[in-house]
Amino acid sequence: PSKSSDRILYEETQWQSRWFWDFETYLPLMRFCQLNKVRLLALNVKAETTAKVREYGLPALSKEERADLILDARGFITDSLATTFPEYVQAVLRPSF
Repeated sequence: PSKSSDRILYEETQWQSRWFWDFETYLPLMRFCQLNKVRLLALNVKAETTAKVREYGLPALSKEERADLILDARGFITDSLATTFPEYVQAVLRPSF
């Protein structure tokens, strides 16, 4: 890895507009993976979808958008009714918004 390849990674992933977390924090992990040929997979909701939910709430999503996000609707409902779900939302989901 080089400074040049780090810059290309930063730009090609649209890091500034899509991830919001400090690139330098993740850089050692990404360099390790590059050197050891470990494949990385980015798992995140599209920034446009996140912005839409932030602005208008979940009801603003189309049926298709919800289907893309929630693959197991029954499981999601079951999980959201669990007594620990509000704690999960506060600790994991809310900080992203």
